[in-house]
Amino acid sequence: MIIIQEICLQWDKEERSADGDKARRRFSHAYPLAPQTAQRDVLVQSLYFYQNKTTFLDAIQEQYYLTEKYRPQWEQSGQTPERIEREMHDRIAYIKRYQYQNYGSVKDVNLANLSIRREEDNLKLSFYYDEHRSGAPFRRGHNKDYHNQDSPLYARDVLNETAFTLSQGQYGRILWNERRTDCDRGTWYYQLHIYNLYYTQSRDIPGDLFTAKVPDHQYQQLASLY
Repeated sequence: MIIIQEICLQWDKEERSADGDKARRRFSHAYPLAPQTAQRDVLVQSLYFYQNKTTFLDAIQEQYYLTEKYRPQWEQSGQTPERIEREMHDRIAYIKRYQYQNYGSVKDVNLANLSIRREEDNLKLSFYYDEHRSGAPFRRGHNKDYHNQDSPLYARDVLNETAFTLSQGQYGRILWNERRTDCDRGTWYYQLHIYNLYYTQSRDIPGDLFTAKVPDHQYQQLASLY
């Protein structure tokens, strides 16, 4: 089976300072898992973080922060304290409910810019630029499926390459970043994405799976976002 840890760090223009950049260099690229026994062939843990100046808030901490920040404004608009608390707890419950997802096959996994294919006893991981789901900059380069008429990337001038191949017991990491536009404010915001992937025969998953050692393989697409 394969265990995937999906991490996303988001920041705004206020964090583009030297101090903000220095803080991001300390941001961890792997986090503990809840020890558990996997029920199916693929387990995905999704973690979201938000940079606030030089500190990082996880998704739940961000909900508490936003609630307190906008509480006066919401109360002035007529929302009761009870409704504000209820909506905050509903959002937190949603985050917890979908932090871990199980899938029956790698074919069912739908993560941005990531393709997983089984080859005998190995897993081939590919990075490709999905222009429908990804921000700037547009990634161009070698497209391994350029001549494959059965591929949705056939004859496309887009990056699509093998990141690495995982054998049983191996651990790989993919990093990439992007700049996106807020649909409400029209301002830019930025994201760092990390995929930690572990290929194992065991269904008993230790909490330190991704933190106990460094990856066996690493691939990155880190562009200048400014």
